[in-house]
Amino acid sequence: MARFRSWYALSISVLAAILLILRRDLKQLQTLSESTKQRQVFEDKMFLHHVRNDGVKSVISQRGRYMIYPRVFSSGIKMKSVEVAIATHSSYYKLRFLQNLVHSWEGPVSVTVFTSNPTKSLLLVTLLRKCSANIRNRVNFHFVVPFFGVSFSKPDSFADSEPNILRLLEQSSERVKQNLICHNLQSLLDSFGGFDNDYNESVEYPVNILRNVAWSNARSNFVVNIDVDLLTSAHGHDFLKSFLHNAKIPRKQAYILPAFELDMRYFSQNKDSFPISKSNLPKLIANNVAKPLYSKVCSECTDCNRYDGWLAGDVNTVKHEDIPGVSCMQYMVLPKSAPKFDERFEQFGYDRLSLVCEILAAGYEMEMLDNVFVTRVGYEDLSRDTLTVGENVFRQFITELTDRYPGGAICRQRIF
Repeated sequence: MARFRSWYALSISVLAAILLILRRDLKQLQTLSESTKQRQVFEDKMFLHHVRNDGVKSVISQRGRYMIYPRVFSSGIKMKSVEVAIATHSSYYKLRFLQNLVHSWEGPVSVTVFTSNPTKSLLLVTLLRKCSANIRNRVNFHFVVPFFGVSFSKPDSFADSEPNILRLLEQSSERVKQNLICHNLQSLLDSFGGFDNDYNESVEYPVNILRNVAWSNARSNFVVNIDVDLLTSAHGHDFLKSFLHNAKIPRKQAYILPAFELDMRYFSQNKDSFPISKSNLPKLIANNVAKPLYSKVCSECTDCNRYDGWLAGDVNTVKHEDIPGVSCMQYMVLPKSAPKFDERFEQFGYDRLSLVCEILAAGYEMEMLDNVFVTRVGYEDLSRDTLTVGENVFRQFITELTDRYPGGAICRQRIF
């Protein structure tokens, strides 16, 4: 009996040792598998073939988490330098908004696409450029690809629920592509509506990196930093181009763009009447189909803009005399040389407010534009939780401003 117990104990020990070895090997295999998936992004032959043939020089982001490919596609009309351009950003699925933005803004656009599947995004951008002369001629595309936390799927493998626009692109003849896809492009893109998050929870959306890539690659003297799902007001580019070219603008000057949000159904039913002018806004607000951006979810984010006074202002002027003078969530027109977005802010929350604070701390004056504004299609559902994302980083950021600028305490006094 003692010999049996000794043999049994030995067997249990050996079995435990084997299980530990198997567990270790399984973990190593899993790590290798994840590493292979990560590497596959950069073994994406179609995408790499395109960037190599076009001479695109990739760079690594400041914190080493993303690969940046500037000017994957350049605009068809070559411009050495222009007065003002839009700098924006998008995920793969939010590219569906680009046509509307480019329709409202008649100037150049620099857009950064964040993607975990570069070939898939390459195909979609190729389609957008083929179907839209405005996009082909006026938009520069840059790609940002995460190093970690991505899984790779071949561009011809889609989930059953995947919008079928790229499947049509791959399976259709050239004639069918033009007739079926291009003539119905926006309807096909609208099917992306339920797929806004094409990055998983382990990969944050590096919004300020994307903004800076678009900003740095905009060949213009001034940059309009807005999101891709916004529309500019009618003749916004012409107004700004003329004003910025002719006015005597101080070196440290920022211009604020009033921002509104619009009922999605109203926009869909009246799409042909867009973009709109300032004179259209009072009626839309009175009919409850337009309101200041964030007004329902974060009134303090927009109250500082004093929109009542702005709406009552002269529609024939460019600058509004009632300057906000406080920091809040604002879209701005800035000189190309102005301080950029702080890239520690990822996702949304304090990401734009941090730039407003730095602009003020750096001694920039702010004035609100009177006849140029932006509108988001669809009411913003920003949650209070979103507004607390990055709060710790923001507090650290504000502390650093006091060390970097003589006026660095300006936001601490106004916010905390």
